[in-house]
Amino acid sequence: MLSAAALAGEQDIVAAYNAARDEKYGEVVARCRDFLTEIDTETAREYFAFAELEEYAEDLTKLRGWLAKVTARDVLGAARRAEAEQALADATGALERFAERVYATETGAADPDRNR
Repeated sequence: MLSAAALAGEQDIVAAYNAARDEKYGEVVARCRDFLTEIDTETAREYFAFAELEEYAEDLTKLRGWLAKVTARDVLGAARRAEAEQALADATGALERFAERVYATETGAADPDRNR
């Protein structure tokens, strides 16, 4: 292990490091928004198929992995971490709701949103 301390400019170094992590968090947030738009589009079209669900599940798995990698590198506490975590939680919730509709459609069950 190695420990080092900056002789000068430590705040600048931390700010630059956190800015890089925040940029990556922003990319995760943007991709989560794209993910939500895709699910909203399929929902509006009322296209509920297992093939789409599988594709979205794979996409969400990739998003989770990506966020985990960014978070692992975020040792100094970048500001956008919570935003990225919330965006992923929103994407997860959207996929769960989409899955309910897919299973209801594919199995011929009643519309799960009918009683809401």
